[in-house]
Amino acid sequence: MLQTNTWIYLTVQKTGSTFLSKKLIEIYGQAAFSKDRKHGIQKKSTSKSKIITIRDPFDYYFSLWSYGLDGKGGFSNKLRISNPSLAEKIYGNKTKSCFSHFLDLALSFPGRNSQSEVSWLPQSTDLYTARILTMLVPQDKIERFSSELDCDFSGKSIAKSLNELLPEVIIRTEYLNYDFHYLASAGELDFMELPTNWSQIFVKDAARLNSSSSHEVDGKKLKQHELLSEYHKNLIELKCTTAKYLIQTANERIKELESRV
Repeated sequence: MLQTNTWIYLTVQKTGSTFLSKKLIEIYGQAAFSKDRKHGIQKKSTSKSKIITIRDPFDYYFSLWSYGLDGKGGFSNKLRISNPSLAEKIYGNKTKSCFSHFLDLALSFPGRNSQSEVSWLPQSTDLYTARILTMLVPQDKIERFSSELDCDFSGKSIAKSLNELLPEVIIRTEYLNYDFHYLASAGELDFMELPTNWSQIFVKDAARLNSSSSHEVDGKKLKQHELLSEYHKNLIELKCTTAKYLIQTANERIKELESRV
């Protein structure tokens, strides 16, 4: 979490949060931000404006697996320590079988224990959804949110339960640079009080940092659609309703703003 006196950037892992956080710190200077844990959660509700970046769930899981192939990321590192044999099944080769083993784990095991920040979520919650909801739902709102959701993760139920918790700004990771610049020009980021030189620091075509390596097998780049089974595709569609709802909300807002021009 990146927090100033007036707004908060909710940093969901693997959604471009490292890149955007670095850019925001360059723009404002480190002193403008409180010393929060990198992916720290909201302890209490606040009236501060909020920003979040959201990635397509298919891209998210493929990127997270690819990151692990590089030996990076807390998810893969913890697995290598706690269950080396399973880690070998998941990261041993760049194959459809390994990716499937990874999805079997990530789509039903958010990597929590009874003391963790996501222990309040159902055991069947997938990793990405768990990470998003722990960012969106302040700890003092968990009981109310859980009661309203009642373990119903359908799109309609998620939309209703998150109604009062939606950030003012949702940025699509796929279009991160474009969305930030466009929303700023449309006045949607006025609450951030961006300095006049911000666009020189965060140029529109700036390359995103901290991305996974380009993996190849026999000289051919790995492609997500070639590794994703129909079963896991359907499972991601079924489970990742929170990410899909946020992306839909962001799409609708961009279209609404574009229609005014």
